[in-house]
Amino acid sequence: MEDLLMKNTTLVEVHELKFNYSSKMVLRGVNLTIPTGEIIGLIGENGAGKTTLLKLLLGILHSQSGAIQWNKVAKPEVNTMFQNNLKLVGVTVRDLLQLTAAQYRNSRPVADVMEELALSSFAKRPLSRLSGGQLRKVAFGLTLVSNAQLLFLDEPTVGMDVNARQIFGRKIEQMRVQGKTVLITSHYLAEIQEVADRILILKAGKIKFNGTLAELQRGYLTSQISFVTNLPKARFQGLSNVKQVLVKGQQVTLDTTDSDQTLRALAPWLNQLNNVKITAASLENIFTAMTKEDDRHE
Repeated sequence: MEDLLMKNTTLVEVHELKFNYSSKMVLRGVNLTIPTGEIIGLIGENGAGKTTLLKLLLGILHSQSGAIQWNKVAKPEVNTMFQNNLKLVGVTVRDLLQLTAAQYRNSRPVADVMEELALSSFAKRPLSRLSGGQLRKVAFGLTLVSNAQLLFLDEPTVGMDVNARQIFGRKIEQMRVQGKTVLITSHYLAEIQEVADRILILKAGKIKFNGTLAELQRGYLTSQISFVTNLPKARFQGLSNVKQVLVKGQQVTLDTTDSDQTLRALAPWLNQLNNVKITAASLENIFTAMTKEDDRHE
């Protein structure tokens, strides 16, 4: 199995996948290839179809048209982490971890996972008596104890505290080293930026972008130039390579695809700009700019 799961082996290919709920079209022709050994971040606005796509890949839902083709030779064991999926009555944390471990060939020791995620203090507690954050930690624990090679994580850190989210980040990094394939959806874009090798942006039912953060920055937004000034916003609109002008009081931020060109365009007013800073555009900056640009064209 290890030889079959070499990095960059194609696990699944998606061709022109379409899906609708009644009259609402959610996916309008998704094309996607998922190779082994990548941490993939899937982002999009609410209702974009992220969870629907995961459920289609897992066979929980069935598409109206299009195809999902799995590599039958290399297909690994799979585990999932969806939102609000732990509703078993009378089952304790330890029981659930043990039941899950028993379903996988190469599962990890339950005691190790409980210690790593700080679950031991409530291991004997029924799931019904756990807080939302504790349930999310347990749900993540199920993916760890399975030791599955392919994981689908839907909004995995919602409800987790800061410490739990830091542990989550470290565990995803370990999965990268181990060569696991992980597809994560999340509204915490800084988290996706931190852990993902590749980013997918789902917009209007299609994959609008598929690539690395560096590729996204080159194609849409490389940096932000911020400064303090009394000059009006209109002075900066239409400047070379500027996608968006944000103003908060006297603080102005320019989203630009080429900071050098934009700085040259700012030259006539540099003596009226204070505290000039240039920072690399974050995933959240880029996604916000893309969304606003799309809205303007709709």
